[in-house]
Amino acid sequence: DGVLYSVTITGTLLALSMETGKELWTVKIGDGHGTDCASLSISPSEKLIISSVIRHPPKTTESDEPKRETNNAVVAVSTKGVIVWNYTVPGSSFALYNFQGALPGDGSLVFMDASGGLYKLRVSTGEEEWISGIKDRKAEWFTTAAVVVGPNGIIYCVSNVAGGRGLLHAYDLADGSEVWRYDLKLQAMQAVSVGALVGSEEELSVVLGVGANPGFPIFMRMFYYSFLAPPFVFWAIFSAVSFRAWQRQRRQGFSAAKRCCRLPLNFVLVLIAWILGALALHYANLELGGRAWGLLFGSTLERPRVIALDAKSGKERWSYELPKYERSATAGDEEQLLARYLYLNQGGAGHPICLPDSFAQPVISGDGTAFLGYQDGRLLIFRDSNGNGRIEADLGEVGSFDFGHGFQASQALAPGLLAVAPCDGGLWVWRD
Repeated sequence: DGVLYSVTITGTLLALSMETGKELWTVKIGDGHGTDCASLSISPSEKLIISSVIRHPPKTTESDEPKRETNNAVVAVSTKGVIVWNYTVPGSSFALYNFQGALPGDGSLVFMDASGGLYKLRVSTGEEEWISGIKDRKAEWFTTAAVVVGPNGIIYCVSNVAGGRGLLHAYDLADGSEVWRYDLKLQAMQAVSVGALVGSEEELSVVLGVGANPGFPIFMRMFYYSFLAPPFVFWAIFSAVSFRAWQRQRRQGFSAAKRCCRLPLNFVLVLIAWILGALALHYANLELGGRAWGLLFGSTLERPRVIALDAKSGKERWSYELPKYERSATAGDEEQLLARYLYLNQGGAGHPICLPDSFAQPVISGDGTAFLGYQDGRLLIFRDSNGNGRIEADLGEVGSFDFGHGFQASQALAPGLLAVAPCDGGLWVWRD
């Protein structure tokens, strides 16, 4: 309808004209909005825009829980800006993170909470049809993934259980009954793609990548671990330096008042030394190809994998293991960090880091090729051309294109086109 919809962190949904950028309307739909949940779902048949929001419970006593910072409710708004219905997730502890509501075409909305709970509502009224998913889930179990509904009427959920162990679980769209589940063994942080793969064209497959998400650049980690979680590294050094200076100044006859006045100077000197050390480690890390974190603290023992399963039974079709990821952050975040900070300080828009998931959500092309972006900056390409259930690199069944940057967004396919938007910006398009 030529309208762009977006939701703000204050919980306001707004509509803008795509042609002019003019604001058409705004409506307050919640008490706030999580910073990583901004996906909207649009139902053309019901003319509704659907968003997750933060909804605080009514304050009744001074001992009430603190205000939420994660989304816990779903709101539907008409294309005229009128709230039609709202739904709050049962249980105050479960969060809606990276909300990605699926509209399978049967008049329903399907979505998942961050702990693996699954919900189905009527789009027109918000009425709850059923709740399914991991029944004994805990609020601390967390994933950044979401649900996907296949053309076979099966819902595919990706979540993590205790210890960060990933689980792919499938449910019947009609009644929410479990169809199958598959132990991914590694942390799972991204949704699946459903389609027909080469080598097994007559049946649908499910493809996903699994493995721990990348973290912060090593320069940021120096300050994150020092000041926030936990602060003992920086403050231990500061305390040791201050204690030695205090003893030296006492021997030199300084009064206690003068010794206290010099403590701020000690703090500044330690801070300067810490910043210079962080810069030195940053540049050393670049010279080592980003592997300084792994060399200093050891890399994870796990090797990320790309897995394809039979969509109906959950039986593994093939699995491809990647090398250990030894870098502190996704490709491009360390290399561009200081340049991005400089750009932001000059008034530019954006963020200093991308901090994506380890894998982008895959896509499957019409010829059965699977594409998915990976944290090392490569777009990975898989084709089990001979259908033997193994991905063999020496037979040309694995390909890649190195962008040098990770991927927040999934790749996109259109007839004869492949489009990729890496973290560093720009849009890369290939035509068949």
